[in-house]
Amino acid sequence: MAAPMDTVEKPTVPNRTINWTVIAVGATALVSLTGRFKVEVAGFSVRPEHLATLVLAAVVFARADGRAAGLRALRHPVVLLFGAYLVWGAFSSLLFSPRLTKSAAILGWLGLDWLLLVTLLSVGAAVTVVRRLSGPISFAWAAAGFLTFVIANATKGSARLGTQFEYNHNLYVAVLTAFESNIYATFLLLWTLLFVLGTMKGWRTIAAISIVFPLGLIAAQTRASLAALGAGVALYVAYEAIRQKRSGQRNLALFVAPVALLVGTAVMLGAFKFATGALEQEPAPPPVKTVQVQTPQGTTAVITVPVAPGNTHVNLDKLSATDEQSRGGTLDFRKQILILAAQDMHGANLWFGNGVNTYPLRHDRPAQYGGGTGDLSMLPAQILYDAGIVGVLILSAMFGAVMWRTPPSRRPLAAGILGCFLIASALTSAFWFSPIWMMIAFLMQPSAESEGGPASPPTPESVH
Repeated sequence: MAAPMDTVEKPTVPNRTINWTVIAVGATALVSLTGRFKVEVAGFSVRPEHLATLVLAAVVFARADGRAAGLRALRHPVVLLFGAYLVWGAFSSLLFSPRLTKSAAILGWLGLDWLLLVTLLSVGAAVTVVRRLSGPISFAWAAAGFLTFVIANATKGSARLGTQFEYNHNLYVAVLTAFESNIYATFLLLWTLLFVLGTMKGWRTIAAISIVFPLGLIAAQTRASLAALGAGVALYVAYEAIRQKRSGQRNLALFVAPVALLVGTAVMLGAFKFATGALEQEPAPPPVKTVQVQTPQGTTAVITVPVAPGNTHVNLDKLSATDEQSRGGTLDFRKQILILAAQDMHGANLWFGNGVNTYPLRHDRPAQYGGGTGDLSMLPAQILYDAGIVGVLILSAMFGAVMWRTPPSRRPLAAGILGCFLIASALTSAFWFSPIWMMIAFLMQPSAESEGGPASPPTPESVH
């Protein structure tokens, strides 16, 4: 017998307004990809996704039924736990932050993520537009990234729109409108897994995504994304296999697309590696520039830093995460900043944290990696540093609550999405950006099955 597909509950907003709600949710999903752009307002960075969240909230809560749904959403355990983390982060910042405005900037960003989650939990079935957009976003994001990757490298950087120079491989890599290449790859992974996992796809769709998606990973040149993809697919397959065994219902078609995606990615990356040798070539020494940097000890050091072809200016505060690879390797760089972070995580700070976004206020980037403002971008270390063991426990409970409140038939999808996100964010965190919160809201959307109603029969491309 085939495994049942879950169905979502009816919209909680009237039919005459559902189109506006769906449009607002869809626009928010698209705008969430534009994290590269920002405007400084009174010392705070305002991004398009922040404005989109406020517009969406205004659309939803302008009506009495939307406000009523919002009040119900405020009692949701995931909302409560996320809110508890924000309160704890604010408390830690009040105690330990050297500059409260810096902590407030990130707390405000996370506060907007919280508002986005509450809003999307208030729109009923309209949140499923996030799933419906996952296919178009995945295909377009991968194809556009690969196109910019090819053009930038073919022109040796003369036309490098949507890319950044990556010194480890001496290549321009895709970022498009994302914050940087690792975030581009994380978005690609999440949207693709949301599209592929838990649905039965036609063979043409499976073949297309198994070709186009790997092109996007090639364009990003990030090794962490491969581990995140493998973890996401493995968790989904394992969870789905256990679910089907327990229910006594088998549907092998639900395994075809994710396995094909994994195999297609391995084949495409292998073909790229064989054809170009780019992943194994010793990178040519990039052009360098000698600069003076201020060390954390207050002394001045003279170092050389690479300059991308076509550029003559080095902005030490904006060196991307990939730039460190040419000066000792990414892993060595992260080891060095973890050593610096560990100096502040003891006693009360180990439990209470050091305040949100305070690592850059206490530590510069190691001089051998270019100096400038420090950055602790690894999610587990970031949360432990900012909010201590208590903060880590709160967020762990929150992610556990996400799985608990996800309908049973959708939990394999949740396992794949969350597993992929946590692995990818272990090296470069996408925790602040909107896509993961939109996906969490979709995952927890109640289904007819979870409400005790009949499950719909399995159909190709149906929401699962």
